[in-house]
Amino acid sequence: MAGGRFGGAGRLVGLSGAVLVVGGLSLSLLGAPAWAGTSPSVAQAKTHLLVLADLPRGWAAEKGTGGSGGGSSGGLPGGSQLAACIGVPASIVDDNSPSADGPYYQNKDQSLEVQDSITVYPSAAFARKELGAMANAKTPACVATYMNGSGKSLFEGKGDKGATVGTVTVAPLTAQAFGPNVVGIVMTVPITYQGLSVSTEIVSVNAIRGRLAQSITYDAYGASFPASLATHLDSVALGRL
Repeated sequence: MAGGRFGGAGRLVGLSGAVLVVGGLSLSLLGAPAWAGTSPSVAQAKTHLLVLADLPRGWAAEKGTGGSGGGSSGGLPGGSQLAACIGVPASIVDDNSPSADGPYYQNKDQSLEVQDSITVYPSAAFARKELGAMANAKTPACVATYMNGSGKSLFEGKGDKGATVGTVTVAPLTAQAFGPNVVGIVMTVPITYQGLSVSTEIVSVNAIRGRLAQSITYDAYGASFPASLATHLDSVALGRL
């Protein structure tokens, strides 16, 4: 990861590993795309992803991210408890549908990041169930409980040595801030490394069309992601579904 990730607070670069791991969770907590397939449907989904030209001038694709395939994750640790808390079948949380994942795009000082992912569900009905789980009023509190409990195993020991993650808070997405026809959550993750701290905001914006589900993750380090830019990118991305 590049050293300028936290803008002027360059000494916080040691947090980068922990931040990347935590940031990826917003795509995997509900209906997780556990692998990136190469079937014709997934290949077509890739054509709907955000591209660098959609971002403002000065943004760049982060090297080594996006597009790679892999094996099944075997489900989330403690995923059944998360599903029970929300009140949905465990299959909703532990779904292993194929996805097309774009790279992480970052602004010039690397204080903001965007990643787009499109999951191809087996049916439109299943896609609606996934979106319904994300829109459930119980979901933010359940995700917070999960992230501060069994979900911590997803990032503990995977970030930079000495980086610690504090209490994660989760709030529902507001349509006023991120546009209509979307649902999601806003996670705030405090991370400390060598006495320095940064508050990481991770926003997951989700929408469906047919059996395709678009999930855009907006990460901001030390501030909030600009709502105007997020709303614009939402509109561009959803217009391609």
